[in-house]
Amino acid sequence: MGRFLLALADEEDGEMGLTGAVAAIGELYMAESQRRCDICYKMRLEAAADACREAGMSIFSTTLLVSPYQRHERIREIGEAAAAVRGLHFYYQDFRSGFRRGQAKAREMGLYRQNYCGCLFSEYARFGGGIHLAGVSPPQKG
Repeated sequence: MGRFLLALADEEDGEMGLTGAVAAIGELYMAESQRRCDICYKMRLEAAADACREAGMSIFSTTLLVSPYQRHERIREIGEAAAAVRGLHFYYQDFRSGFRRGQAKAREMGLYRQNYCGCLFSEYARFGGGIHLAGVSPPQKG
């Protein structure tokens, strides 16, 4: 998992560090999503905290807090833990009340919107297994 935190933009895979993400959470593809999400929250929030500290800032947050589909309490707990070990502050605010208004404004402005969290495995499930990962079977449609 440590490699992923340092390889968010590795040369081999481009922006997302796909190899690191698959190595870190690939075995959990079929596991319960809450555990998978916790690992992803931890990786992303720790990377954000590191970037915050490296930039000389003291407070960080996440756009995940606008989504009604994310587990806010876990994001808050994990963000605060990442902040604490780095001497930072994690800013939590429940932005979910603006979710629909934000979607409408983005549509009006012609901005890109995605209807999933951005997780490789969420995208894989969303496309019904249309993205094929080595050694991972597509989700069964029932």
